[in-house]
Amino acid sequence: MYQDFNIRWKAGTHLGLILLLFIGSLSAIWWFLQTPTHHGILLQAFLIGVFGGGLLIIILLFVAIDRHVVRPLEQMQAEVQSITRGDIDTSITVLDRNDEIGRLSYNLAEMKDQVVSTVKETKKFQQAVEQAGHAVYLTDSDGTIEYVNPAFEEITKYSEDEALGANPRILQSGHHPTTYYEELWDTILSGEVWEEDEFVNRRATGELFFADQTIAPITSKNDEITGFVGVMADRTGERVRDQQAQVLSRVLRHNLRTQLNLIDGYVKQLSQAEAAERSEYVQIIRDHIEEMESISIKAERTVRELQEEVYREPQVVSAAVERVCAKMEEKYPKAVITADLPEFEVNAPVTIESVLEELVENAIEHNDQDTPEVTIRVTQEEEETSQPLIHITVADNGPGIPEDEQAVIEQGEETPLLHGSGLGLWFVHWVVTLAGGEITISQRSPRGTRMNLKLPPESVSSFSRPLSAEEHTAPDPQRDNKTNT
Repeated sequence: MYQDFNIRWKAGTHLGLILLLFIGSLSAIWWFLQTPTHHGILLQAFLIGVFGGGLLIIILLFVAIDRHVVRPLEQMQAEVQSITRGDIDTSITVLDRNDEIGRLSYNLAEMKDQVVSTVKETKKFQQAVEQAGHAVYLTDSDGTIEYVNPAFEEITKYSEDEALGANPRILQSGHHPTTYYEELWDTILSGEVWEEDEFVNRRATGELFFADQTIAPITSKNDEITGFVGVMADRTGERVRDQQAQVLSRVLRHNLRTQLNLIDGYVKQLSQAEAAERSEYVQIIRDHIEEMESISIKAERTVRELQEEVYREPQVVSAAVERVCAKMEEKYPKAVITADLPEFEVNAPVTIESVLEELVENAIEHNDQDTPEVTIRVTQEEEETSQPLIHITVADNGPGIPEDEQAVIEQGEETPLLHGSGLGLWFVHWVVTLAGGEITISQRSPRGTRMNLKLPPESVSSFSRPLSAEEHTAPDPQRDNKTNT
């Protein structure tokens, strides 16, 4: 209403000036009529006619301005307001007039068409970003997140409400040094695009994931940086598949070929051996065939479990540990296997039993002691994430894992000169990686290996874990010390 009044006021200003002139002339006429003169009645009638004609002209002028100026302006104003409210289908009426108002209506219609085209392109772009499989986020020049698309929520597990107003550092995993991020900021603040295809981030749930990430500055017309756009893709599964192809190719090409060459050599010796020696060669050949069968079975199991995502079935850690201990004690009666479990229940987001079986069996099979010792310890580790981490350690008293194999497992990449000896530790590495966890290997003193697994928990129960029969009867050092004192 105020703007409508403003239009009428501006249009009426011209009428006001005319009216002032008319009033001035009317006053002069009135003074003239009141002054005693010798002019006749005809002159007075003429002056009154001039006054009436002037008044009529003003009325007609007001109507003309209202119809040809005020109303068209009001109509254009209403149409523009409708467009600003979001109704882009509103059309601007183009007046067929060769004056300023006609040209104004034409220019408004042209501007409206450009605005509509821009809005449609923006909506199309927004829809493409919203439906993109890559995570997209926008920040201001200080790095504060102002927008995230649904893929960002899906990949990072941070909701839109949690992400907006935060800094992308919420995704930091701790795997990259401070200098790495300093280089990142130096790159984008200089106006360059920063790209990384092996970036390790952490989800809101605590899971680690490998990302292909690009960050680019957004600049104004004056080349001033006003913000940044980041595009990120989860490459964890792709990375594991590449590793699988590499490792399985090596196993089938190298390990099986080695076994076949050995078998071929023993077959030749068998054909030339005496009857008494043949049974020995037959047994050796049989052992190598069993080794080949074991390799193929393990390869088949690895591929199947990873493809079918069997490993993603959550398990209660304490129960899985107890089953593994019982199974390995039966299979390796000379081994001493102990478990150090927490007083609460923890659900791992993977089939942890398969992982622990592989680690314990690997520790016993490669142990050079008369009595192999293996300890499984489960703890809960608090970190700067929305959820704590499950920390599982499998320690042994063996000779240790060769440094080259440690490097392969921790780096997640084989080379022609650097590769692991089998599939067991690779299986563990892949399952832990796909679950968003990490694996590190350290040496014990004076001897032995410590395999450290960190897994984001599926849930941490608040109730106490039921004690096993062994724990009920096991001596409590603290209780015994209190009794003795």
